Amino acid sequence: MPAKPAAILNFCLIFFVTVLLIGMVSELLPRVYGTAPPLWASYAGTALVAALVAAVSALVIGLNTNRFLKANSDLNELLKFNESILFNSPLPMAVYSKAGQCLEVNDAYAHIFSATRSAMLLYHNFSVFEACGLLQAIQRVLTENTTGRFEVHDTSLFGREVWFDCELLPFNHKNQSHVLIQFYDFTQRKIAEEKLQAMNHDLQLAMKHLVQSEKMAALGNLVAGVAHELNTPIGNALMASSTLNSHVTELNDSMQRGVLKRSVLEQYINEARDESDLIERNIVRAGNLVRSFKQVAVDQSSDCRRQFDLKSVVTHVAVTMRPVLDKSRHRLSVDIDEPIQLDSFPGAIEQVVTSFIDNALIHAFAATDTGSMVLRATIHEGLVALEFSDNGNGMDEHTAKHAFDPFFSTRMGIGGSGLGLYIVNNIVTSVLGGTIELVTSPGNGTRFQLRLPQVAPEPEMEQNRSV
Repeated sequence: MPAKPAAILNFCLIFFVTVLLIGMVSELLPRVYGTAPPLWASYAGTALVAALVAAVSALVIGLNTNRFLKANSDLNELLKFNESILFNSPLPMAVYSKAGQCLEVNDAYAHIFSATRSAMLLYHNFSVFEACGLLQAIQRVLTENTTGRFEVHDTSLFGREVWFDCELLPFNHKNQSHVLIQFYDFTQRKIAEEKLQAMNHDLQLAMKHLVQSEKMAALGNLVAGVAHELNTPIGNALMASSTLNSHVTELNDSMQRGVLKRSVLEQYINEARDESDLIERNIVRAGNLVRSFKQVAVDQSSDCRRQFDLKSVVTHVAVTMRPVLDKSRHRLSVDIDEPIQLDSFPGAIEQVVTSFIDNALIHAFAATDTGSMVLRATIHEGLVALEFSDNGNGMDEHTAKHAFDPFFSTRMGIGGSGLGLYIVNNIVTSVLGGTIELVTSPGNGTRFQLRLPQVAPEPEMEQNRSV
C-alpha cells in the first residue's frame, strides 16, 4: 500500500478508537469521582484530544512502518543479490543440509554431474563424495563448524578424470547446520602442467645429452691436439734412434773387417751419447704430455672426487692446451704462487678452465692475432678465489646478460655452440658449490671471478644415499 493512503487510514482508525475510548472514560469517571473533566464535557474537546492522539500515533506508526518497509526491501534485495551470485556464478556451488540433502544448487554444479537442477534437488545427496574421500571432510566441517579447502582427484565421480579445488563453508539457518560446497575445476590446468613437466623432463634429458656431447667434443679436440703435439717428440726420438742404429751398423762393419780405429770408436761413443740424450729428452717430453692428457681425460670423464693441488691441475690443463695455443700467437700465464689444496672435483675445474680458454680463443680474440690470458688463484679462510681474465674484445651489456644462458652464442654455427658458459655455470654452482661472476665491457676484456669452497659439498645423489 502507498505511504499516504496508509497514513490517512491509520489516522482515521486511531481517531475513532480514541473517540470511543474518551466516550467510555467520560461515562466511567463520573461514576468513580462524581465529576467529569471539563475538556471532555464537550464534543469539540473530545474531537481535539482524539485528533491529537491520532496524529501522534499515526506519525509514530508511519515512521516505524517506513523503517520496516525499507528494511524488508533491503533484505529482499540482499536475498536477490545472493541468489544471483549463487545461480549466475560460473563456479559450481551447492548447499547441503547436515543430513546430506541437497537444498540448493546452481546450474554450473548440476552441469558437472550431467543432471538438471530440479533433478539434483530431488535425488542428490552428498553421499556420492564417499568414494573420493570428500564425504569425511564434509562431515568434519559440519561437526567442527570450521571452513576447509581440499583438492579432489577422481576418475569416477563425474564420469571422467578431474581435478577440483573444493571449498567447504559451514553456516547455520533456522538453528540447522548446513554446508556450502564450491568447486573450482582446474583439470585443464593440471593436464597442461603434466604436459609441461613431461616436456621439461624431455628437455632436461636433451640438455644432458648435449652437455655430454659438448664434453666429449672438448675431449676429442684435446685428443687431436695432443696427438699433433706428440708428433714432434716422437718423430725426433724416431729420427735419433734411426741415426743411432745406422752408426751401430757402421761400427759393426768396421769391427768385422778388422779396420776399427780408436778415433772411429771415440767418434761413435760421442755421437751415440748425443743421440741417446736426444731420444731420452723427447721420450720424457712425450711421456709428460701423455701423463697430463691422461690425468685430464680421467678427471673429466670419471667426475671423481679427490684431494689435489690446484696449481698442478691447472698446469696439466695448460700443458694439454699448448698444442692449440702454439698454433696461434695467444699466450696463457698461470699466476698461482702459494700451494692451494682442495678436496673437490679436479675434472670439473679442468673442464671450467678449458672452457674459459676455448671461449677466449673463439670469441675474445676473434678480431686480434695476439692475445693474453691470465689465470690467478688465492685462498682466504677456506674460500678459493679463482679468476680467469683476457684482454680481448669484451662483451656488451646484452651479451653479458645472456652469457650463461643455454644456446646463446654470438658465433653460433661458426665455432660457438651456445653451451660452453652454460655448462661452466652449472659446474661451478652445482658440482663445485661455488659462485661465478662476469665482469666485462666492450674493448676492455673479460674477467670470470669464481668463489669456490676449499671442500666441495657432497653431490646430491650421495646426500640422498646417506640419508
